[in-house]
Amino acid sequence: MERKERAKVMNDCLLKMPEEERSILWMFYFDELSLKEIIEVTNLSEANLKVKLYRARKRLLAIVEENVEPELINHYGRK
Repeated sequence: MERKERAKVMNDCLLKMPEEERSILWMFYFDELSLKEIIEVTNLSEANLKVKLYRARKRLLAIVEENVEPELINHYGRK
């Protein structure tokens, strides 16, 4: 799978997530904001942000596993 295809798959999976979780993941991974910066934007406590980030990662993984062929997941090191 080429980079453009992977980006489209990831974007499609992100769009299936609740907006708050998607936004937190986006700020952390794509905008490369620190936890402190995300806290300033969202007004969440550090503990709450960490929990939400953890849950968002888990949800994204579940969505990817539901929507991507297992061979591709295995190829990129999951499972």
